[in-house]
Parts: sequence; C-alpha cells; structure tokens
Amino acid sequence: MDGRRRALIVANDEYDHDGLRHLRSPAADAEALGRVLGDGQIGAFDVETVRNEPSYVIQTRIEDLLAESQPDDVLLLHFSCHGLKSESGELFFAARNTRPNRLSSTAISADFVRRCMQASRSRSVVLLLDCCYGGAFGKGVAVRSTGDVNVLDSFPGNRVGGGRGRAVITASNSIEYAFEGDELADDHSSRPSVFTTALVEGLATGDADRDEDGWVSLNELYDYVFDRVRAQTPHQTPSRDVEMQGELYLARSRRRRIKPQPIPADLQAAMTDANMFSRLGAVSELRSRLLSENLPAAVGAHEALVEIARTDIQYVAEPAQAAVREATLRPSATALRFEPVVSGAEPPHLVLQLLGPPVARICTPHASDDWIHVEETPEGLDISVDTRATRTGTLNLKGPTGEVDLPVTVTVLPAEQLAAPEEPPTAEEPPAAKDVPPAQKPPAPADVPSAEEPPAPADVPSAEEPPAAEDLPSAQAPSVGEQVRATEETPTVQDAPAVSGAPVATTEPAPGPAPTEPQVAPAASVSAAAPRPGRPHPDPARTAPAGVRPTEPVQPRPVESGAPPPTAQPVAAQRSGGREIGSILWALIPLLSLGLLAFVPFVHAAVRLKNAALWLAAAGYAALLVAFLALNVPAILILLIVAASIHAFVLRERVFAVAEATPVGRPAAPPATARQVPMPHFRVVALGIAGSGKTVYLSSMFHTVNVPTATRSYFLETAAAQRIYLSKVFDEVSDTAEPWPRGTRTGETRELVFDCMSFDRGTKHQVFTISYLDYAGELLETQQAAGSTGLSDLEARIRNAHGLLGMLDGYRVLQFLRGEPAGQRYFRSSIQPMTGMMAGATCPIHFVLTKWDLIRGFGEPVDADDNLRLSLVRDALMNTAQLNALVETHSWEGRIIRLIPVSAVGPDFAQMDTDGRILKLPNGQLHPANVEVPLTAILPDLFRQVEQSLDPATRQQLAADARSRHEPRFSMTAFLNLPAGATLGRRLQDVVGGSAGREVVGMFLDWMAGMPTDEARAVGEQRRDARRQAATVELARARVLGEFAADLQRLEERLPASRLGGR
Repeated sequence: MDGRRRALIVANDEYDHDGLRHLRSPAADAEALGRVLGDGQIGAFDVETVRNEPSYVIQTRIEDLLAESQPDDVLLLHFSCHGLKSESGELFFAARNTRPNRLSSTAISADFVRRCMQASRSRSVVLLLDCCYGGAFGKGVAVRSTGDVNVLDSFPGNRVGGGRGRAVITASNSIEYAFEGDELADDHSSRPSVFTTALVEGLATGDADRDEDGWVSLNELYDYVFDRVRAQTPHQTPSRDVEMQGELYLARSRRRRIKPQPIPADLQAAMTDANMFSRLGAVSELRSRLLSENLPAAVGAHEALVEIARTDIQYVAEPAQAAVREATLRPSATALRFEPVVSGAEPPHLVLQLLGPPVARICTPHASDDWIHVEETPEGLDISVDTRATRTGTLNLKGPTGEVDLPVTVTVLPAEQLAAPEEPPTAEEPPAAKDVPPAQKPPAPADVPSAEEPPAPADVPSAEEPPAAEDLPSAQAPSVGEQVRATEETPTVQDAPAVSGAPVATTEPAPGPAPTEPQVAPAASVSAAAPRPGRPHPDPARTAPAGVRPTEPVQPRPVESGAPPPTAQPVAAQRSGGREIGSILWALIPLLSLGLLAFVPFVHAAVRLKNAALWLAAAGYAALLVAFLALNVPAILILLIVAASIHAFVLRERVFAVAEATPVGRPAAPPATARQVPMPHFRVVALGIAGSGKTVYLSSMFHTVNVPTATRSYFLETAAAQRIYLSKVFDEVSDTAEPWPRGTRTGETRELVFDCMSFDRGTKHQVFTISYLDYAGELLETQQAAGSTGLSDLEARIRNAHGLLGMLDGYRVLQFLRGEPAGQRYFRSSIQPMTGMMAGATCPIHFVLTKWDLIRGFGEPVDADDNLRLSLVRDALMNTAQLNALVETHSWEGRIIRLIPVSAVGPDFAQMDTDGRILKLPNGQLHPANVEVPLTAILPDLFRQVEQSLDPATRQQLAADARSRHEPRFSMTAFLNLPAGATLGRRLQDVVGGSAGREVVGMFLDWMAGMPTDEARAVGEQRRDARRQAATVELARARVLGEFAADLQRLEERLPASRLGGR
C-alpha cells in the first residue's frame, strides 16, 4: 500500500433546532473510532474529526477529502448523526445548523456525497453510515406510510463511477421515523451506538480477522459487525453494498490467533473410551500438551479439556477442570491503581506480567480509553497513563484460554497538595540510622571482626559453615517475598523517596497466597516516579546514593547451631577505585602515546606488580619521548606508539588479574588453593511417616552412586560410620533371607552428610556437600509430649532446607488408588501433616513415590508405559485438596514441585501377597530404579527456581557472564558488585542461603553455562600455577552440574507427568 490512508469522521450530537434531539453516542463514537483508525499498529489512517459543525463546513471537508486524492489512496468517510428524508424522498445528513423544513440548504445531501465519491480519483472509498433516519414533512403533516427509508438506494453502485471501487456500510437497512410538525417523533431514547461500538471492537481486538491472516478486510469487518449488532439488537440489520475488485484491507490485526492443532487419533480414542482410567490417562496427556511450548497443540488440548470438563463424569471432569484452570489467562494483578501523581507529570509506568504456562501468556491487550497506553515488552505489558486528570478505565486482556478485564485508576492531584520529596543523602553526608531501611543498617559492633582477627580476603570466603537463622539479625535473613519486593517493587532512593504523599503506582495482587510484608513499601507498591517505558524498575544497586547500600551484603543462610560465626567480607567498593583508574589508563594507551604520556600505564603496572623491569620499561618510553621532543623525528613517535600498545596488550592480563582482587595500596591476597576453596553445603529434609521407605531409599541411593561409572563422573563419599550404617541397611535389604530393615526409631533423628566428588583424569575433587535429614516418621503421626522440641526443630530444618523430599509410600498409594480404607487413612495421616509442614517452604519440593515396582502393575491397560501410569497416580493424588492447594500455591510463586517414582529394589525383587504384605522373592536380584534422580534434580531445580525469579534483563546478563565464566580475568567479587551479580546474590541469599556465597554464585553461572567445553578446559589449564587447583575444582563442579542438568532433562523427557508445578 503505497498511497495515503485518510479518514474523515463526521459526528453531530448537538443541534440548534429544537426538533432534532440531542444524541449521546456520536461524541464517544468519533473519539473511539478515531483512536483505533489512527493507531499505527491497527488502522494507520490520518484521521480528521469534524464535530458539531454547520453543513457548509462539513461539505467543504468532505470535498477536500475526496477531491485531493490519488488512485492508490484509501479513503474512509464515517457519519454519526441524524439521517433525514425530504418529502421528495431524498436522504440528508443533519448538521448543527440543520432545519428539518430547509434540508436542501442546511443539511448535507446524500447526493452531494455520492457526486464527490464519483469525482474522486481514489480507487478505494469506504462510506460508513451510523444514522437514525426519519421522514421530513411539512409542518403539521401527519406520519406517512409510504415505506421505509432504504439507505443504499441513495448510493446506487452504477452511479458511483466507472470501474472505481467503493463500499457503503450502514448501521441498518431501513428504519422509519416521522416528524410531527417540526419535532422528530421517536419513541426510542438515545443510547450508545451498537454499530460503531462493534466497528471499534472488531478493529481494536482483532476479532474481525476471521481468516486469521493478520489483516482485517472490509468484508471481514462487515461480517463481524453484522453478527455483533444482530446479537444485541435483533431489530437492527446492518447492510452493505460493495463494488470492489479484490479485498480492501482496513486494518492490521493485533490479536495473535493460534490455530488449534488436531488431537491425534489414538488420544481421541482414549478420550471417548468406555474405561474411566483410559479417559483419565487422556486427560493427563492433554494436560501435558496444554502446558507445553507448542502453542497450537496447547490450544487444541485446551478445547478438548473444556469439552471433557463439561460432559464427562465428575471423577474425570475434575482433573480436566483443574488443568483448564491451570492454563487460564492470569495477570499478576487484578487492578491497576496509579496514586497519587502530580498533574501534568511524566506518565507513570507499571509492568504487568502474565503468569502460567506459555499458552496462558498469550493475549491481546485493549484499553478502553486513549489515556491508557499499553506496550508489549519482554518483561510483560508496560502500562502507562496520562496525568492530566483523575480517571477510571478498563484494560481488557483476551487470549486463547480466557479473557480478563482489569480496572485502571489514576489519581491526579495538584503539585502543591503533594509533599515535596526530601533531597537524597550525598556521599559526604550519609543518611542517619533512622532513614535507613532495616536491611540497610550497619551490623552491630559485636558482629564486626576485631583487629586481632582481620577479615579474610573477599575472594576466598571462609570454608566454615554460616550461622543459623536464629543467630543472625532479623535484617540479614529476609524472606524470599521480602527480598523480591524490596528490590523490584519498593521506591528507590533516587526515583521515589519514601515521603508521605509521594506519587507511586500500585497494583492489586492477583488472588493467591497472602504475600509476606515487604521491608519498605506496602506489598503492592511499585515505583512510578521515574517512568522508564519498556524497562524493569531500576535496580537498587544502581540507584542508591554513595554511602548507602540498598541491601545488606550477601550473608550466609543458617546451618546447624554451634557453627562458628561467618568471616567478615571487605566491602567490594574499597577496591573498585584502583581498578577503574587502571582500566581508563590502559584503555587509552594509544591516546596517551599521542599525548606524550605513554609511560604512565607502565608506572601503574610497576607499582601494581612490584616489578623492577617495568620501571625500566617506563624509563625507556620516557627516553623515547625525550628523543622525540629533542629531534622532532616522527618515526620515534610511531615507534613509541607501537611499542607501548603491544607491551600494554601483553601486560594487561597480568595487571588486571591482580588489580581486580587487590585494594589500592595493599599487597595482593595469597592465591586460593584447592584446600582453601569453600564447599557449598546444601541441606535436604526427607518427610514421610514410618514405613514410607526413607531409610531404604537413602541406602539404595548411596549404593548406586558411591562409585563413578563410564557415563557418570560424580559419586558420593561419606564418613566411615555413615558408610558402615548405610552398607548394613543395604545388606539387610539385599539378603532375601533377612526381614526388611527397621527405619529410624522413635525420637531419633539422623543426618547423613555426603560429599559429592568428581572423578576426572585419574584424580577426584570435592565439588559440594549435601546432607539428608532422616527423622522418625512418628513425628507426623503422634501427639508430641509437653516440652518436646522435636517437631519445632524439624520445622526449623524445613525452613532452612534447600530441598524437601516428601516420601510417599507406594504401597499405601496403591491402596488409595484401589479405594481401600487403609489408603484413605494413610492420606489423612500422612499427606495432610506433610503438606502442612511444606506449605511455608521456599525451596523445590520432590515427592518421592517409593515402591514404584508395585504400582507399575496397577490398572489398565496393563502394558501402559511409565508416564501414563504416573499420570494416573498424579491425577489421583491431585484430587486431594491438601496436595492440590500446595501445588497451586507453589506454582503461583514459581517454585518447582515434582513427583519422582523410585524403586529401591527394582521390579524383580519383591511382590505383594494376598494379605497385602511385601515379601522378598527367593533369588531376587536388586535393580534400583531412579534412586539417583532426587539427588541430581535438587540443584538444577533450585537454580532454575532462582533463575525464574530474576527479571529478564538480569537473566540475560547472567547468561552472558556464564559464557565468560572461565576467562582468567573473571573475578567473582567484581561480578557480585555489578547490578546483575548483586541481584543474583540477593536471590541466592534467600533461596540458597548464601553459604560460601562466592562459590554458590559460581555454581549458578556454571549451571547456566552448561557442561564446560574443551576450550574452557584449555583456558583453565592456562591459569597461573597458584590458581590451578582452585580452577580445577571449578571446572569439575561445572561438569557435575552439567551432568545433573542432563539427568533432569532426561527425566522430563521420559516422564513429563513428573512435573506437578512451577514455571
């Protein structure tokens, strides 16, 4: 379309003549239609609106529009006014000065419009008429019954112009009104125009795009308007007369339409099978398709699940309904309030995120008013509002899985009614303690290391375990919700000072679990004083003034009581000055050479490296400079530039390897060795009643992974006493003549600590430590004696855990699936207390379904694969209110929950007799299945949960840093001082606990980078001898994390039904 797109909207709702009654809709019609036609992403028309003008002005504008056109132009003329018919049957459009008894001189004749269309050079002219019509008669003449007004008769196609395309669309085919004297006799009260409303909705939402090609044609728009008008007013029938060759496209469609993918034949057969379990399996498979990244398949699955939920029996319909709810369009807020803002200020912005699976995040936004602006960004929907007046409107979100209307309110006050914000503190005048949020207050004197105990270097955190949560000041152990809102939702020091009456934009959280109270602002506060369209809110690490840290430096999360206090860390800012100055000097080597200062960087290098040879180099360059000044020979200057630049490039790596880690004026810290590298410690708690198989599972898991294999480089080591205990348990399990071993005794709690090792090239390296808490299952079943601390201690361990294993007894689950009373009692005594204790956890949760070998033979079809069988179990479990509530709550918060089937003995070792007892088979062979999966899934799930809590910009920066993880100049301390590193540190402080903070951040980056490449290993080999051992540990850890991630990916591919919740 090379021509122009021009539109003229004529709206008359006020008339000088008393007989023409006031119309309520034209003003709103003109504004709404003009907005959608003029939108560059929809109509892209140049819109002109003529409102309440006399007839001669309107005629001039019409003639200008149609006469000043070119063949390729697209012209649109819209009337919203009274339509009148003279005594001779001629149609007129009423203007402000129209007199019903003088129509020829005071109204716009339809014949005039037709003649202008005929004379126009444009080949594409569209006329839209939204008018009510009446017969104009002489004063005192009664109503005539000569027939209705046929609007299209006034615009006959064969008289518009030879070969030129034109279209006329009217709000109704014919409506007969009458005038009694000079007044219009109309029994219908004025109301908003249904016709123009349908036009606007069809264009704005994209619903008029019937063939889903991304464009709204004239014919598609008419079909849409016809259906909408007839649905609302059956007595009104829009009509059209179109004479055009080919299609005329009026607008683009902003709605992203997804054509549903047909359901496979075998899945359709399962959906209609007479066997209830087959239909349940079909629901499970449809749910997997619904949650997948394949959007056409997800939309098709959604339609099928809606039909099943509507027509099937309750037992099958309920899981279908739950799956549909899971994929419902769900914004992160149910209302948007901007309050209060200064009149005429810059528009405040909010970012509205869409939650749920991919298909639930597809929607088309449509604002009810033009003062609401919506822009789609990678972070979500960036919403801003005009600040000219207090207003209320609506934001409509429409997607393939639902439609939501969000009220939008902006409160605007004069500037004098808002308190002036205080000046932010300067670097020379740090804020008083009362002005610093709790998380920013300095540590108490007791926490500051004494002079006799200097702090350890920042790059080498202490290998000791951090203190317990109860031993830390409250400001140092915020919850996940507090940290997320403190960094993303509270006003920053520069952008929105916490002053009474300061303008902020607020969102009402969507229904869900009540959030934890934030540190500074209310939970629904979002900074709106410094709008940044399309960008997340500023990171506190960037916006806090000098002297004020937005959050406390990353502190470790608690471990066992009695551990020594953490080693103090020097503030990273102390060393940033020297590095920045050095970076500037080294980056400007050629410029300094031209400026006759090339020796300056080498003086800096000599001081930093304490190298006498560099002093000689600096003196040599100074001598070249003197020679150039004395002889004025250009060759000497060229030699100086080339030599200095090459020498600087060679020395740069050596200089900055030390400059990053050494404060100015202090000697470099001793390099880290393998023995100095702190080992991150991850804690896992196994929950389950007595007999659920916790002890047998742990012994089988250790037996499976206590040595490396050809396909697995990692293995577990433990202390001699624990090794003997686990070996004894496993021997009792494997001996078919022995009874099953006893579990943990009543009142006993056992913590099993494993060192995860990596074996490569004949050497092994410890990469991290993981501990499992095995406690007596009676804690979940029996009332505790007065004064007992067992349950409270367990709850504290759960709060501080990095992973939870909910052990589900497969035998009891089988009884539950069969509907036996024992199975029902098991869920009342096990699932309810277990889920209650898990509800407050912030870490990933893995439900370990033990004795999977017994469940595999349950139900039909008998030859079903493991994923289908697991789907049946999962759906039955999700029908329990407690488990379903836990999954929905944690999924809403982005946390990960899995159902992992394991068998500590394998399929050919035990069987269940007729009395329900599990007996060992004579000569049975142990073949444990999936026992290593809960171990390997913990860290990837933990890091994935942390990653999902980050904003997209931070995530992209972390991915970039992960790719450069193994470069020699990479400094973890310097990284933690960057905005992305600071954000990650805060997340890991909450979720991972910050134990051995530098190492945990490194593990996260290694996990993001995936398994190390040969190039990365080669770079590691080139490091200095002083860092070789530490670098080897880092590479080994990265390799183990890569294998963990690969194992988890294989689980998700083989058993997609294992994922219960989490984005």
